[in-house]
Amino acid sequence: MATFVMVHGAGDGAWAWTPVADRLRQQGHRAFPVTLTGYGDRRHLASPAITLERHVQDVMAVVQYERMDSVWLVGHSYGGWVITAAAEQMADRIAHLVYVDAVIPLASGQYMLDLYDPAFVAQTEQALGPDGWQLPVSPNLITADRRYGPALIRPLRDSVVLANPQAAALPRTYIAYTDRENNPRSAAVFRTEQAVRVRDWRVVTVPGDHNIHATQPDRLASVLDGIARGTTV
Repeated sequence: MATFVMVHGAGDGAWAWTPVADRLRQQGHRAFPVTLTGYGDRRHLASPAITLERHVQDVMAVVQYERMDSVWLVGHSYGGWVITAAAEQMADRIAHLVYVDAVIPLASGQYMLDLYDPAFVAQTEQALGPDGWQLPVSPNLITADRRYGPALIRPLRDSVVLANPQAAALPRTYIAYTDRENNPRSAAVFRTEQAVRVRDWRVVTVPGDHNIHATQPDRLASVLDGIARGTTV
């Protein structure tokens, strides 16, 4: 059975992965959703000083203190950025990287916002809240679940350096959802998906939208279980 460490996207928390984690445990796996500093149940720690590296350390701490090896590291959306950076520092602890409708650095030194249209980035900067370091949560997400919160801007401005050959050699799977919304985030995710399709990655296409880990946990848990067992094509 596999050991999964699951990293959420900007604005949510470990709570978004809990339904999937529960189902994976029922199937015999170990599953550890991580809450990144400043989000979810760690929202009270939000500050302008939080960086991408802080989020990487959040993930590494779980792996270290739970004494894990051969980890299946899973990242959704912004979480893909985090797990890529974490793999650079602990490749020896990782068995497989799984990107769930995620954005990832396509080249060393890239910023997450590099994947977005420049006009959208400019709008994002203008949309920052009064404090200047948080992006307001969209009304449709609040309607879906009041646990969603603002996204921290600084980690999105931090680059990832890809320099570890051991990390580069890790097996990777990209789970791509079929339902694409007409918005800049979806465009950035689609751009990532197209890029990994021409690389030596396994790509699994799953019916659903960007947040099926929260809305259709049975489906995603089944896919992750199949990937770990080698039964998902």
